[in-house]
Amino acid sequence: MAGPELRRKGRVAIVLLSGALLTTAPLWLRTVSFFDVRQVEIVGLRYIEAGTIVSNLDLEEGYNLFESLGPLERKIAGVAGVEAVEIQRHLPATLRVAIVERTPVAFVPGREGLIVLDSEARPLPYDPTQVRLDLPLVAATDGALVGVVALVRGLDAEMYAEVIAARRNEDGDVVLQFRGQTVVFKAIPTIGDILKVTVVRRHLAETGAVFDRLDARFDGLVVARRPQA
Repeated sequence: MAGPELRRKGRVAIVLLSGALLTTAPLWLRTVSFFDVRQVEIVGLRYIEAGTIVSNLDLEEGYNLFESLGPLERKIAGVAGVEAVEIQRHLPATLRVAIVERTPVAFVPGREGLIVLDSEARPLPYDPTQVRLDLPLVAATDGALVGVVALVRGLDAEMYAEVIAARRNEDGDVVLQFRGQTVVFKAIPTIGDILKVTVVRRHLAETGAVFDRLDARFDGLVVARRPQA
């Protein structure tokens, strides 16, 4: 009967052999046509057309599952609207492409219609006529302004969903337009500025108070204005 030491050495040898096979196997498996890619599975898409991803993969006939995935990932990472990508092999012949898309934050007017922007005010190739997008409208491609809208989205999704438009006033302050209401922030509001507006809006809603303007440009203070007669 094998002793503990011999069994331990046997397990080590098996581990080393398995590691060697995993390292070298793809080199010879690339020559086996059974592992040629016959299916591409794409997950994570909501805004980008699947055909766009497939065409950018540009797989040649007979592309083997065990070819290096790095070049394919770099191709997809360069597609507009892609935030991150990971490609995995699924035996015997499927590539699984998992994609994280850039999040749409706002619309901006363009020459041929509305342009979708991400949180850094970069244009996204999402077609509002094909995909339902309910986004606030910004007056211009202003990175700082869009950044404020994105910050509101991250801190208070409920308030963000009610924002119709965002702009700057003549003093450069940020003005968020709601239905029948506006909220004014200083040019570069802090997280605290946005959160205090969240608290005040909820309090006013709970008490049934009517207001048409909240001014959050003052340190530690939000001024609510009643509708003028």
